[in-house]
Amino acid sequence: MKSRKITHGNKYLHKILVEAAWSAARTKDSRFMRMYQRLLTRGKSKQKALIAVARKLLVLIWNMLSKKEAFDPEYNRKIQVT
Repeated sequence: MKSRKITHGNKYLHKILVEAAWSAARTKDSRFMRMYQRLLTRGKSKQKALIAVARKLLVLIWNMLSKKEAFDPEYNRKIQVT
C-alpha cells in the first residue's frame, strides 16, 4: 500500500490547499462537507479528515488542468449517492 502522507512538496501549496479544504468542508450541502463529515464519523481526526479533503481538491485541480477541462461551478452541488 502506498502512503498518502504529505511530507514533501511545496509548503505554500500545502497551506493554501488546507485553507481551501476548510472552506470547502464548511460549505453547506457540498460534496466536500459530506466527505469531511463521513470521515469524522468513521473515526478520523479532524486534521486527517481535512487533509483528505485537501488532497481530493488537489486531485480535482490536477485533473482539470491536465485534461484542459472547463470549471463546472455546479460540481460542488451535485449529489453523489453512496
